[in-house]
Amino acid sequence: MKGISSLYNMAWFIAAPGLLPLFLLVTRVAGKKYMGIGERLTLFLPGDSHGPSTMWLHAISVGELNALLPVARAIRNLEPSHPLVITTQTTAGMETARRSFPFAHAILYAPLDHPWSVKRFIRRFRPSVLLVMETGYWPNMLIQARLQGAMTILAQARMSERSFQRWRRFPAIFRWVFNFFHCITVEDLPTRDRFVAAGADKDRFRILPNTKFDNLETVSEDERSLLRKKLGLEPYDPVLVAGSTHPGEERELAVAYKIIREKYPKAILILAPRRLERLEEVRREIVGLHLPVCNWTDLHAGSRVDGVVIIDTMGELARLYAIATVAFVGNSLFPPGGGHSLLEPAVQGVQVTHGPCVENVAGNARQLGLLGASTMVRGYSDVVDHMKKTLESPEESRASVRRAMNWIETQRGASSALAEILLEGLQSRKSAL
Repeated sequence: MKGISSLYNMAWFIAAPGLLPLFLLVTRVAGKKYMGIGERLTLFLPGDSHGPSTMWLHAISVGELNALLPVARAIRNLEPSHPLVITTQTTAGMETARRSFPFAHAILYAPLDHPWSVKRFIRRFRPSVLLVMETGYWPNMLIQARLQGAMTILAQARMSERSFQRWRRFPAIFRWVFNFFHCITVEDLPTRDRFVAAGADKDRFRILPNTKFDNLETVSEDERSLLRKKLGLEPYDPVLVAGSTHPGEERELAVAYKIIREKYPKAILILAPRRLERLEEVRREIVGLHLPVCNWTDLHAGSRVDGVVIIDTMGELARLYAIATVAFVGNSLFPPGGGHSLLEPAVQGVQVTHGPCVENVAGNARQLGLLGASTMVRGYSDVVDHMKKTLESPEESRASVRRAMNWIETQRGASSALAEILLEGLQSRKSAL
């Protein structure tokens, strides 16, 4: 496999002279999205390091950081002296990491995968463990960590049928990437079997539930009442919450809401686009449908909301799911999609809807569907039908979401198990020094 590594790094050395000007240009054009160039190039790193007790924990963006948080907390509970270095790749991820990991030794943008940058990063922090949460792994990240003697772990690895078919065309590259990991955790046997069929070593795999189960909190009745009060809602006013929506989905949900509103005039729609930079685009879509619209930050407590509320801040969605009659989870209606967390609304005792493109959360979609707590929709008419069914059959709906909440409780504990794997790996690496 040295030949593939050599070709990969040769490509970097050829491309590198043009990359810095390109990064600077992108930073100028895209603004915050590509901040942290100095950290990505490892030109600016903290001056201190802690050597063999350090753990490097990498999560590409917000969703992966949410999965990482309970693991980091479990490590802190078991061994509070070990320094944790958190890296991410997006601006939204950086904002989330700084807010959620105050106990970390360092929070940085991940180094660009040029061998020079990654070597500088590794030499500064000298980690004994590298954990990559779900995705965002890069060859030099793994190569240099292994050369450092670190244990490398991929947690909650995903492989949809579509990804499996792509990887099967390049078996040598697949084995080259995934055999850098000492341990890979997956959520179910079908996922493990796809990895193995594509060429991964079966002995590297452990099956663990999703760590996001450990990060789920049910919003209290008092907080639900306060949220409804802020929106000026009565206890049983219908609420459709559409979370983490992507282009095209907002229009489908707004059309569905417009139809629902004819029968239930007190109903409201809460829209939370995945990317805040799309707020104006989404607002224009709603106005074009002749629906009243306002931003979450413009609300005055107690004033009755009429129409559509667009969430224009980070961190509100998980709480707002708690007041939904029905929730829709985005990045799922149109390909390529993939889906976002179905668990966040489900833990609040809410009926969940999602589109057909949920490869990233297929196991949860399947289980919640079997329990009657989630429904696949293909467009606005399906959303309307499910909203009406939920409102007209409340007892049936409540029974199914109770089953889902009970199932969620049985899935907790993966974060502690993963933390123990990490600590065992760290101890074995320290003993080898």
